[in-house]
Amino acid sequence: MMKFETYMEGAARTMPQSMPWRDLLADAALGLCGEAGEIVELVEAGESTGDAFDDELGDGWWYVAAAYHAMDRTPEPFESSERADAVELFRAASLVAESAKKVRYHRDELEEHLETILGGLRRYGAVLSSLTDSSEAKVWRQNVDKLADRWPDGFAPEGIAPEE
Repeated sequence: MMKFETYMEGAARTMPQSMPWRDLLADAALGLCGEAGEIVELVEAGESTGDAFDDELGDGWWYVAAAYHAMDRTPEPFESSERADAVELFRAASLVAESAKKVRYHRDELEEHLETILGGLRRYGAVLSSLTDSSEAKVWRQNVDKLADRWPDGFAPEGIAPEE
């Protein structure tokens, strides 16, 4: 069975390698918000099972992995959330986004916001764990396979330059 650390390694192949860590953290935080919206839309439409839903959950997991990767941190195991709903998903995403904004654009030190970010990521992961009717390992494997098909040589966006 795949562990999250293994998933993070597979997902990292498709993270912009030349992107400065503060930008990757900000990108991940915005991605968490966007994916939360897409997941909620599917839940509200009654489409919260099956491969299409797992695909969206996989995208959410990718941004969780990207945030941990940006901060060079390894997560603790994710526990299912007692509250797996839109409010909790957005609350978790907003915690990460607000702190990532301060780290990226206000140039605050990561350590000032680390516990808030890590807490938000744990909450987000817990909601994702609770929402899936599959195992996290299945969702992670599908996501890594999808990304490998999309970018067989790794992600290489044009126009992203290292920070000067």
